[in-house]
Amino acid sequence: MLAAHHAGGITKKSKSGRKAVLSSKARQRQEKSLDRAEAVVERTLKKVQRSKGQARSLDTRRKTWDEINNDILDRAPVAGSKKKAAKAAEDAAVAAFFADGDEEMEDLEEEQQQQQQGEGPEEEDVSASTPLPPLPEDDEVL
Repeated sequence: MLAAHHAGGITKKSKSGRKAVLSSKARQRQEKSLDRAEAVVERTLKKVQRSKGQARSLDTRRKTWDEINNDILDRAPVAGSKKKAAKAAEDAAVAAFFADGDEEMEDLEEEQQQQQQGEGPEEEDVSASTPLPPLPEDDEVL
């Protein structure tokens, strides 16, 4: 009977005897390589943590499409967080505060335009009504 053995297959012979023990220099090389590998892992973890922190800060600054569209169209924001509502209220208060100043400035600009076009109160030409003093008479004028 040719039955297959349970552990049958290709195997590699294990080292035995003197070859199983590393020499002192080989052991030092192996320890150095393990230390270097550990340093690389630590450095990589720090880089990953820093990258995740930067990604978090970018996410906090990111706006949704609704917010961008509202900014462009100057519409009231759609239901959002408390911070957004507070900012909208503050913006409305600032706009109300400066609204009066804008009307006054517009009135002044209109008056200036009317004066330039001659619709406003006309000023008299003072130069035509005032006589000039006589020139001193010299014998010779060069």
